Order: sequence, then C-alpha cells, then structure tokens
Amino acid sequence: MACTGRTGGLPVFRPDDADAFLRFARDVSRNGDCATGPGGGGSDDNNATGTDKRRMMESTALSNKSASPPEADGRSLSEVAYDTLIERIMNLSLKPGQMINERLLSIDMNISRTPVREALTRLESEGLVTRYNGRLITIRNFSFHEIVCIFYVRKLLETEAARLAASRISDETLEKLEGMFSDQMGRPVPELGNHWDADDLLHGDIAEATGNSTLAEMIKNLRRKTRIFSIKRMPERFVPGSREHLDIIEALRKRDPEAAAAAMERHLENSKQSILNVMSTF
Repeated sequence: MACTGRTGGLPVFRPDDADAFLRFARDVSRNGDCATGPGGGGSDDNNATGTDKRRMMESTALSNKSASPPEADGRSLSEVAYDTLIERIMNLSLKPGQMINERLLSIDMNISRTPVREALTRLESEGLVTRYNGRLITIRNFSFHEIVCIFYVRKLLETEAARLAASRISDETLEKLEGMFSDQMGRPVPELGNHWDADDLLHGDIAEATGNSTLAEMIKNLRRKTRIFSIKRMPERFVPGSREHLDIIEALRKRDPEAAAAAMERHLENSKQSILNVMSTF
C-alpha cells in the first residue's frame, strides 16, 4: 500500500513514495481538503464530498483539542504554535512524510489559524516541513545525501565548539552532564525523554560555552533535522552513544581541546552511520 497509516485522520506516506503523494495531491485538488488517502481508496468515506470530509476531520480534531488555550508564558501565539509543532516533530507525534492541515492544527491547539500559519512558514524556512502547490504541507523527509551533508556541517561546527568549550565550560556543568549520562547508563531500559534531555544539554551546553550565540543557534537547528532518528528508532545506539558522550565529557574535564574535538567527531560519525543504516531499511 502507498499509505502507511493515519495519524489524526491524515495519511502518513512512506518517505520515498512520490507517486502516492502525487495521487494524493490530485485528490486534494479535486476535493478541496486533505481528508482522503492516496488514490481515493481503502476508506469507507471515499464517496463523501469534500465538505463532508472536512466536517468529519474537524469533528475529530474538536473532540481531541485542549479544553483551554495553551499557556503562552509570555510567548506570542505564533511562538506557542511553533514550539508545539517542534515538540510533536521531535517526539514523532508528527511523523516524516505525514500530511498536516493548518485548520485542524489550529483546532487541535485551540488557537487561531494565523499563528499556526506563521509557525508553519517558520518551519518551512528551517527545512522541517515542505509545502506543495502553496497549500499541501508535509513533514519533511531527509534523503541519504541530505543527512550526509547535515552531518558534514555538524562535524565542522561541533568539533570546533568542543575545542573552544574545553577551556571555557565549567566543572559544575560537566559534573551535571556526567551524572545524567551515568544515571541513564544504569537503567535497564532507556528512557527516551531523559536521554534526549541529557543529549540536548550536552550539545547545547558545549555550544553555549563557546560564547558564540550564532554558532550555538546553527548547531541547534541542524540537530533538530537529525533528531527524528531517535533512540526509539535506533535502540542499539543507546549504550554506545552514552559512552561517547561520557568520552566527550572526560576530554573536556581534562581541558584537552583536540581530544574533545576528536571525541565529538567520533560521536557524530557513529551517529551518522547509524542513521544511514536505519534509512537503508525504509
């Protein structure tokens, strides 16, 4: 089948199934919504009108939406929508290849469509979503070549960040990071949330220790593009990845910039190879 399933009423396509997506796009153009699946088959509501499908989708979204608007905490609604979508992409609630719908997202988040539209435009500029024909939006799939290119740039940036951080990162920060990874290593089953909290802190603290906010932001944005390949999809990386993190911390503790850069490079190369191995099974 061309469609691997549905999330929130919307179809999820296999990463390389361009033909299925084009069939889906033509169906959307005819019906004026994103409710139907590829080729218009395999669903009891295929004969419903576009308006009927939109109503069914909105009814589903309304039944799942929050009872009250999200807490902004001083953020604009556009920032709230952006942060919410980023979180859903990172935790795979929104999967690569999945079609998303601005109207349904606004209903689900209980905010107006304008902030959602602004958030989607920002995600598009960051390369995390793709827009087709001005209206069809899908969560971005990354190709082998793109992953290789992203890791190439990550190596350049993060090895230099490790060099700079070796003389600047505090002992207190290193002790905190070491404790987090040691705790993770002691658990019989990896906890995805805790692992990513520790992973984000390590790479983020090293980047911030450089004192270069532009470098730190570039590293953060590139990491988002590879985080979709989580420990949940690569459980074999949990133990070696944690050990590699501890090697980086040890080199930083010794204030050895070249050892820190080398440990970071090994970690990123191993991560890249694991991601490419996962992608080869798609």
